[in-house]
Amino acid sequence: MIATRMQMVTQPLRIRIIDRLDHVGESSVQQLADALDATQQNVSRHLGLLYGERVVRRRQDGRLVWYSLADARAFAVIAAAGLEVLADLQRMHPPEPEVGG
Repeated sequence: MIATRMQMVTQPLRIRIIDRLDHVGESSVQQLADALDATQQNVSRHLGLLYGERVVRRRQDGRLVWYSLADARAFAVIAAAGLEVLADLQRMHPPEPEVGG
C-alpha cells in the first residue's frame, strides 16, 4: 500500500495536479488541463489513478466532474521529499560566501 501510494505521487504531472488542488482547491479536469498546460485526456487519466488510490475525491455536478484532494498526506509526502532533495543539494553544493562590498 505504501509503495503504491509513493508511486502515485512521484509522477511529475500527478505532483503538479496535487499541488494545484492543494493551492486552488476543487477544480474540473479542463481547469486543471488549462492550468497545467496538459491535455484533458492526460489529466483525466492521472486523476483516475489518483482517485483509485483515494488521493483525490470527485463529485459530479451535471456534466462536470470536480476533483479535490481527499488525502492531504499525499501533498505532505511530496513536500517532505522536496525538502530532503533541497537539503541534499545544499550539502553537495553549499552556497558560496558573499563578498562584502
